[in-house]
Amino acid sequence: MDVCKAMDVLAELKSLTQLRHELEHLPNTLLLPVARKCLDHFTLANYAGFIVSMCLEKPVCGDYVVEEEIDKDLSFGCNSPYKFTRLKLCLWLAKTILIDCCSRLQDGFEKSCLTCRLVLLWQNLLKEPAVELEKILNTLEHVRVGRVSVAAVTEAFLEKMYAHLLYNQISRAEICLNSALTAIGLKIETVGVLGKRTRFQEKFIPQLIVRAVGGDYLEDDDARENESAVPPNVLLHDDSLLENVHAAEMDVSTSHAKLSALSLACMLASGVLERKIQSTEDLVVEKCCSLLDEIISQRRSWAVQASALLQRSEFDKISMRRVERACMQMESLSKLVNNVENNEVDESSLRKRLKLLLASGMKPFWYVNLVHAEILRSIGCTAEALVIFEKQENWDNVIDCYQSLGQLEKAEGLVRDLLAKNENESMYWCLLGDILHEPTAYEKAIEVSNGRSFRAHRSLGLLMLHRKHYCISYRHLKRSLELQPISSFGWFNFGCCAWKLEKWEEAAKAYRECVRYEPAHFQAWNNLAAVYERLNDLGRAKSVLWEALKLNFEHIKLRENYMLLCMRTHDLLSAITTFHAILDLDRQYKDDAVIKALTQKLIILREVDEEYVKRLTNKMCELLGRITSQQSCSSTIWHCYAELKRPNSESSVKDYEFYVKLLERAFGACYNKQDWYRSVDSCVAVLNAVIKLEDSKKVLSGMKSVENDLVSVLIREIYIVFSCRHLSAGNATHEKLVKSETRITLRPLIASIEKTYGVDAMEASNTSLKELLLKRSHFIYWTMSSNEETPTTSAITPTAAVVSALPITVQAASHNSPAFVNLSVGELLQKQRRITVVTVPASRGVTSSPVGLGNRFPIKPMPRQSLTDSVISRSSSCPSDPNRLKEAIAEPSQLNVARKLNVIDVIKSVGASEQPHLVAASGSTSILGSLQLDDLIRQIDPTSILDDPVKTMLTEFVDDFVDQVIERSCKLARHRGSDVLEATDVDFILRRYYNYPTLLKREPQAKSDSVENIEKSTDMTAHNQRMALIKKTLKKP
Repeated sequence: MDVCKAMDVLAELKSLTQLRHELEHLPNTLLLPVARKCLDHFTLANYAGFIVSMCLEKPVCGDYVVEEEIDKDLSFGCNSPYKFTRLKLCLWLAKTILIDCCSRLQDGFEKSCLTCRLVLLWQNLLKEPAVELEKILNTLEHVRVGRVSVAAVTEAFLEKMYAHLLYNQISRAEICLNSALTAIGLKIETVGVLGKRTRFQEKFIPQLIVRAVGGDYLEDDDARENESAVPPNVLLHDDSLLENVHAAEMDVSTSHAKLSALSLACMLASGVLERKIQSTEDLVVEKCCSLLDEIISQRRSWAVQASALLQRSEFDKISMRRVERACMQMESLSKLVNNVENNEVDESSLRKRLKLLLASGMKPFWYVNLVHAEILRSIGCTAEALVIFEKQENWDNVIDCYQSLGQLEKAEGLVRDLLAKNENESMYWCLLGDILHEPTAYEKAIEVSNGRSFRAHRSLGLLMLHRKHYCISYRHLKRSLELQPISSFGWFNFGCCAWKLEKWEEAAKAYRECVRYEPAHFQAWNNLAAVYERLNDLGRAKSVLWEALKLNFEHIKLRENYMLLCMRTHDLLSAITTFHAILDLDRQYKDDAVIKALTQKLIILREVDEEYVKRLTNKMCELLGRITSQQSCSSTIWHCYAELKRPNSESSVKDYEFYVKLLERAFGACYNKQDWYRSVDSCVAVLNAVIKLEDSKKVLSGMKSVENDLVSVLIREIYIVFSCRHLSAGNATHEKLVKSETRITLRPLIASIEKTYGVDAMEASNTSLKELLLKRSHFIYWTMSSNEETPTTSAITPTAAVVSALPITVQAASHNSPAFVNLSVGELLQKQRRITVVTVPASRGVTSSPVGLGNRFPIKPMPRQSLTDSVISRSSSCPSDPNRLKEAIAEPSQLNVARKLNVIDVIKSVGASEQPHLVAASGSTSILGSLQLDDLIRQIDPTSILDDPVKTMLTEFVDDFVDQVIERSCKLARHRGSDVLEATDVDFILRRYYNYPTLLKREPQAKSDSVENIEKSTDMTAHNQRMALIKKTLKKP
């Protein structure tokens, strides 16, 4: 009896019992041929669109009872086959022969190959992976070549690879693919060539193409098939994109090699495996599309061509310019696999379609319809997609369509109609639970399935997880995995639930299973690393997280976690490198805690072994330099940068200046924070920052003094007298300027803090703030007393009151400025350099003031009642002596003239010190001396005196004010292109910056000879134009 006769005998039987009985009496030699014949018919009907009236269809397939029995026999609990599968009886016969009667079959290549094909076809029918079929697949022997042809062996390896991929057995699938490539001798490479991808592209840029080497010696199907024998390729017809990459130069390595259909099937399989291993990123998609373009251009086989077009459409549906081509292509494939508009084909055409049909990874017709409907839905054709879903009874997608249309009531009505027909179907109750989000629906599904519905347990567990009922969720998710363990989604959710319950061991097991079934699940890799971190297995956590980064290297959160693990494992170099990588992704990324921790670790290591940590410190400084150049940084970043740049005993003055500059930035970041004085912690931080800054400035000042002393020793050999005295005066001046800057910096800080928390922060509960504030207040008074002048010997009456505070006005002091009028700018600056107290170094100028301090002279406009007004109001109580100015009742103009003469006398006295061997004494360089202050206070109130700190404060205030007016007036003169400082320049500065009325109108005095000599007799039009331009330039913000 041959195979055809055996098939005729089976066709005459009318029940499954009779079929089983007849199969038991068939000769053993006919069992494998009959099984092969049944599998071929089933494959053609469901994968190639050949719906023919086979002899086995007539007796049994029309009987509903028999069909229900077949479905039950092919099901695994609630995991049932697709309802509209064609020729399920053929698959049942093959299953009965290969599984139930396997003991009668001889072990070998054909049995193993057919069993693997049965598992592949059977699993494609089911909704979920079946553990029972996975066990059958794993028990199959390795493919033995023996006397079998290379083509048969390669085809068997490819089919087995696709079977392993159904159960997410990636490692076994990869072994099968490598074996197939080795058997055929094919090597696949991805190379880059210069080419164009768009029609309007002018320059050639690198493009990715695929090159295949070997595998061309098979001559059985090398000839290109007729265009009508292969599925049509729908062209793109885009106005911008080309159909394929247009290479600049085609050489032997990049030209299209003529490959056999089996070689193309191997290339197709490599692309499928690549998508499973790697995450769906642009580079992987580009590589897979290059493979598909090469395969489609060959047009060797119906099966390979159809499978390649199907995969290309799945890629095209996510592209805006290619989705239309994908929709048209899937419509064409859907007609082919559903036998629409197909002509009658002969036996040879049928055999050509069957060849490599499963080895090419072709999907059944219901999967093709599903992809077609999804593409229709993605382009907005929801109604058309809904028709396809309803025809296939794919109720999950039907509900999704109604939900996207905002018609959930229709979805609920549909499900309730289904329950009215069969309320014992657990899947319908699960659908109702998905719509209503009601736990009772899932509980009903569990009840009607006798606890065997893995979907009901999984859905209920996920719902409870979202509602944060972790214990209930844990129980149901665990039960669902016992029923269906091949589910990466289920294992991931179970791991999340175990994490919430702090069951670390079970969470680690869940995430390991998840990544075993889906290696490209980078979230599961990340969570697994987090679990290992909780288990204090840091090394393992770091290696696992590195695998997650391979899958998605642009995910900032993954980079952050890896950076933290590097720090915990003391891999500081990797942590710094990872921070650079995060900055490449986000230039404004900030993490002060990480920077602070890295800096602290480096400082600790530097104390142990400075040479070893030097390289890491340089890397960290590069990172901080990049951060500070791209972002507006906090004080923490600047402090860390300064700590790493802290000078040592071998550092130069330049290094210390850079360190001080970083501390200034750190202080400025603290001080410029909005409402910093309202928080005790912010106040403490600001005070600590300013303390560190001022201490560093003192050290820098000392270093510069030592450096100047060394220079003076060298110069003394040539200029003994002049140089030494000049440098000594410069050192004293620099030290005094540092103290002045310290006072100017501290005063507004202390004032802001005391305004909020009271004098000496008595209202604050923080003891650190009180101690720091008290310390800084004492420091201010110390710096004042260190520069105070010789106390006066004026008499103090027993009833005299000590004045500790005096309203400061600058209007009277400003009248001293005309003493410098009509001198050339060069002469004036030269005279300024001779007055050590008034000297303003460039670092203290307005344009280079420290960060956060603003102007160096914080002078605010005062009310119209000035100090001179107070003198006039108290003139009646002062004794009069016409011979002494300090005891006279002076009019405002007389007092101003006296002060001007005073300043001129000081300048003249300094002029005498221009000789190289003379240096002016520090006590005589102040514009307003101690004796003048005593005279002034006696004019105001004879019973009061000034404290020495107040005298020092007022003296320095006047010096700073005059210094600032002169400096700005000189800049104004230079701005208008003149070398002579005129009275109008000083008047303009006083009116512009200090809101004083013009001084020229109040002083109708005769002009000096020097003024008359330099006065221009030309028209004032040009001068007025220049002044208008200057006013516009110096316009207030």
